[in-house]
Amino acid sequence: MATLPRKKDMNKYQKYMSAMRTGHLSRLIRLISVSRLRLSAALCLAVTVVLLLGCFSAEPSLLDSGKPYADDYRKVPLSMGGSEAPLLRVVLPYEKRLPRAASPFGPGMDEELLEQFLAGNKYEVRLYYARTYVEAMDLLKDKRGDLAIGFGGELSAARSEYLAQSRAYASVYPVLVKDAGSAEHVYSNISHGGLSSQIAPVNQLLDPHTYSVLAPQHPDLLIQGNLNESVAYRWFWSADNRELGERLEAFWADESREDSLAELRERYHGFMPRKSRQNDLRELAGVISEKMEQYNGAIMKAAEETGMDPLLIAAVIFQESRFDPQARSSTGVRGIMQLTTSTANMLNVDRLDPEQCILGGARYLSDLRRSLEDLDISEWDRWCLALAAYNQGPANLRKALRLADAEGKGKSWAEMRGLYAKLAVSGTAGKNFRHKEALSYVESVRYYYYVMSRLAVVAELENKNLAPLLGLTAAS
Repeated sequence: MATLPRKKDMNKYQKYMSAMRTGHLSRLIRLISVSRLRLSAALCLAVTVVLLLGCFSAEPSLLDSGKPYADDYRKVPLSMGGSEAPLLRVVLPYEKRLPRAASPFGPGMDEELLEQFLAGNKYEVRLYYARTYVEAMDLLKDKRGDLAIGFGGELSAARSEYLAQSRAYASVYPVLVKDAGSAEHVYSNISHGGLSSQIAPVNQLLDPHTYSVLAPQHPDLLIQGNLNESVAYRWFWSADNRELGERLEAFWADESREDSLAELRERYHGFMPRKSRQNDLRELAGVISEKMEQYNGAIMKAAEETGMDPLLIAAVIFQESRFDPQARSSTGVRGIMQLTTSTANMLNVDRLDPEQCILGGARYLSDLRRSLEDLDISEWDRWCLALAAYNQGPANLRKALRLADAEGKGKSWAEMRGLYAKLAVSGTAGKNFRHKEALSYVESVRYYYYVMSRLAVVAELENKNLAPLLGLTAAS
């Protein structure tokens, strides 16, 4: 089966991620702390936005006559037999060059969709990168690219004469933000496909997912409001390429596509908050810079023993206690990972000892996930169920799974959310069962994990690009 040309690179990627997460957690802490000093805050914001935004910026082209960067070049024959398959030049947003630009939940929604397309169509693939929607469309117009994915917008009447587009498969309502800490110019003219807006110099139009990444580093980045007009994400290609066009139209017309889209939307965007969580994000930035470092060793030890991602452990700790080892809830759970007395005794740990509590909590969560290995569900659905059990107890999860089995459901976390609500209505889970809390808990942990994972990349970028400008010594 044809796949994206990344299998050979996955070992490198996994080694990089392992090294980054084990060696750069403390670097992330230091760099976010530096960001909060507001040294040249406007410069920090501008450079980060330029590096992260593929759709809402207006930088000059970085491409040299449509040739990919040497370190971006990918060429893997996907044909079978003796003849080589036709070439497919795929244009992605520039942020995809970043080692950690994709969600921690997978390589990315568009990347997975592209893999699905390539599974039924043999191509030799080369990846190219564009900073903006306009730049990507120009690459297609100039015959320097064949297919653009991951960009939001809609073709104008003029572009429709030589380009074609897929149906919309995702959409966002951009947020209008203001850097309250600086009056320096960031960007003033945003043009995004059919969407244009003249904005005051200190304002910026951002994809809400990007805002989630920037906000913890930039506490003065305030949301002024949401744009009333949504931006739809589509694929774009040259109308002259009839063979590619026919294959793409057949791909998007496939009735099974909606099921895979629903699964991808849930995995990559289902946890995104509907309302701004600015206060939470500021608190997260403060905790990372002021508290996390002293628990870095305990987190890494727990990650090593359980095989869990240390950033996922950190996300659970933040959700549970905001890194307060003396935290205590009204229900009697205590410690930095909010363990019950019975759970702490079962794990043989002192829940008021931060290191023991972190190790015990990670073991418990890892064991919960391992107990679900026989279920025919995806790995991340399994983690979501484990998180729900961590919050509301494994007994309630077993009740939900029995209900799922009776109704022929339970193949995903999205289906299980509805079953948790049914348990609450039926009363079978008991009067103390708080299903809304469990659902909110899972999505919050996913959200904080996403933000911290993305921040790890931004921190790496700031280390390389901003430290010299700020007169700091780059961390090794």
